[in-house]
Amino acid sequence: MITVVCVAILVCNCASFRTQTKSNNNTDQIIGVWKMVSPGWPVGEVRKIITKGHFLLILTMPDNTIGASFGGTYSFDGETYIENIEFGTQNRISNIGRKGVLKVKFEDNKMFSAGQLEEGRFLYDEVWERVE
Repeated sequence: MITVVCVAILVCNCASFRTQTKSNNNTDQIIGVWKMVSPGWPVGEVRKIITKGHFLLILTMPDNTIGASFGGTYSFDGETYIENIEFGTQNRISNIGRKGVLKVKFEDNKMFSAGQLEEGRFLYDEVWERVE
């Protein structure tokens, strides 16, 4: 009887580990350095750096200065990406404390994201290309 219980526990733990591993593989694909390719900005370049649990978006101007930046924490379940904006440059201070909720899909080295900043302030429909 004890052997049956031990085997059952082992099987359940292995199944749980496989599910967690599969989930982590899906969520890990968002980690990296991304360059916005659409819609783009009239001047400068936008990059997003995503690590495990944190993100940073940076707009660099043609003279290599930072035009705007914000970041914070995020969650990602493999389909829905939720940014919690916790800090930003002076021109992005109004976004602090807000959440961006986006649906995300991947194709080759591109990430497609669409959604909005909470309260419908901004709509997003972006294409990002993996840089690293």
